Amino acid sequence: MGYSTSSGFIAAFAHEFGVTPWSGTCASRLLAAAATATVTATLVLLLAGVGLVTGAAAVGGDGPGVVDVLVGAVSQLPATLAVAAIAYAAYGFGSRWIAVGWAAVVLDLLLGPLGTLIGAPQWLRDTAPHTHLPADVGAPVPLTAAFILVIVATALLATASWALRRRDLV
Repeated sequence: MGYSTSSGFIAAFAHEFGVTPWSGTCASRLLAAAATATVTATLVLLLAGVGLVTGAAAVGGDGPGVVDVLVGAVSQLPATLAVAAIAYAAYGFGSRWIAVGWAAVVLDLLLGPLGTLIGAPQWLRDTAPHTHLPADVGAPVPLTAAFILVIVATALLATASWALRRRDLV
């Protein structure tokens, strides 16, 4: 037994202030998880953009500018976070629902960027979050679609929080 479990101080402190004894409040942990996911997704998208520019420069082609590529990469962030929030919400309902999260990732890939290649009808492609944001570098980002995707991701994050609390994991 460590200090935190053998001492009554932590339990008394937690009871007095209404927090769990082993970590911060649910809201602070949820905010930290969302911030970590956002920063990680942003870094992955930026690194993908840097890879695209580096690849174009390596073959001697006149690729798009670095700023255009990085803006295009970061413009995919709302859709990426929406798919991640689907997976997180599925996990919140139980570990047996993790397959729903993976299905969301795979379907978003198949129906979003690859939807036209596989011949999926437009109404089906419209269900994928990445379909609503341009994949072309330099294309204007529809702010309404990005805002709606952020709202959806936030709602799914709140659902995940509720589901995790219901499972007594938070």
